[in-house]
Amino acid sequence: MENNNSYNIEDLEKLINENSDINMDDINNAQDNKSSLFDIEKKMAIDCFNKCWDLIDKKDRTHDEDMNMIYLTHASRYHWGNIGSPIEILRGEWQISHVYAILENSQMALFHALESLNICLDQGVTGFDLAFAYEAAARAYKLLDNTEKYSQYICLAKITASEIEDENDRNYTLSQLNF
Repeated sequence: MENNNSYNIEDLEKLINENSDINMDDINNAQDNKSSLFDIEKKMAIDCFNKCWDLIDKKDRTHDEDMNMIYLTHASRYHWGNIGSPIEILRGEWQISHVYAILENSQMALFHALESLNICLDQGVTGFDLAFAYEAAARAYKLLDNTEKYSQYICLAKITASEIEDENDRNYTLSQLNF
């Protein structure tokens, strides 16, 4: 091997194996593990989101189930924060806000609603996601008895929802704005 700082892959493998406890199998396994960790985090994010949604839909939840909604939605958002796109992250923030609104924790509902909305605005997200970010803010302001802010954000939600091109998405979104 020449010392001209121009190495081929075989030379680099030899250099690594001769001068380190690391070998190429370890590096390849690390890449496989990284992929596996991504898949695990994605599964955890989805599973926690869906299990939380099941509890949201459940009538007559117990205190423990209410607490589990909080844990699940935060866990889902955490995992999306590690591997997700801005869409998954803002939807995680929206779900956290929604859970806190259901539990009538207005301050936490507002905090996460505004997080969701800020991600939408920063990333140029429109349509369904933006309408629901406005909905979350409106819902939180309603809990806070701030009728001015509630009216402002519910109006923005309805305007945004009415501009959704897909008729099914538009109708569903508008149907969720009557609270």
